[in-house]
Amino acid sequence: VTGIASIAYLIMAFDGGNVMVTLASGDERKFFYVRYLDWAFTTPLLLLDIGLLAGASLSHISFIIGCDVLMIVGGLAGPVFFPANETAKWTLFTIGMIWFAPI
Repeated sequence: VTGIASIAYLIMAFDGGNVMVTLASGDERKFFYVRYLDWAFTTPLLLLDIGLLAGASLSHISFIIGCDVLMIVGGLAGPVFFPANETAKWTLFTIGMIWFAPI
């Protein structure tokens, strides 16, 4: 987990793993997609570890990991597909937070 995160943040430190997006205001900013790739790998591993340590059933662990991945996808989809649409971004953020609730 720490190795994956180290590589992802090193990529960002060297100004990689990003794209420029145009906001609703017309301003441009960098969107670091590599952060979401990092989370897509590390958070399921962390949740698996916690679930196994807690003695949770495989079905419960799978459900929580699925919720985690859907939360990340919800957070990623807004700025990637709708950088200039505030309503769509906040809607997808809210959907991501709904998936966060079980975690």
